[in-house]
Amino acid sequence: MRLSRSMVLLVLPTVAATLLGGCTPPPPPPAPAPAPMAPTQEQAMAVQAEILKVSPNWIVGKVAGVKNGMAAVTDIPYASVKEPKSIQFLDANSLVIANGTVSTASDKDSQYLIVEFTPATTVGGRAPIKGDLAVYIPK
Repeated sequence: MRLSRSMVLLVLPTVAATLLGGCTPPPPPPAPAPAPMAPTQEQAMAVQAEILKVSPNWIVGKVAGVKNGMAAVTDIPYASVKEPKSIQFLDANSLVIANGTVSTASDKDSQYLIVEFTPATTVGGRAPIKGDLAVYIPK
């Protein structure tokens, strides 16, 4: 079969593009998830008020800091924490983000509870950050 000049001109760009260009580049990786945001003071107060309205015996504190799988929690007196020493961490939407167990208090004045935590396995589960809420539910 003999190719005419016009057929060669039509096929040549396609062949050249395939040989020179190769495959199309892979798509860029997805953007990383945004960093979690702690509740604002207003959000924290609203969540705390809602919790205490429904369950007045629950004690609500705040995360003061996090390091190596441990969270320092304020506003929950160590003396009021009895077995089991379970704490739930909540975000600004009142969703459980992590669960923890009180290991000790920071000092003799018990200014901070030291809580070992594990991120929740539900959607939105993550390590708590400064400003998240901590809830102790007395038995």
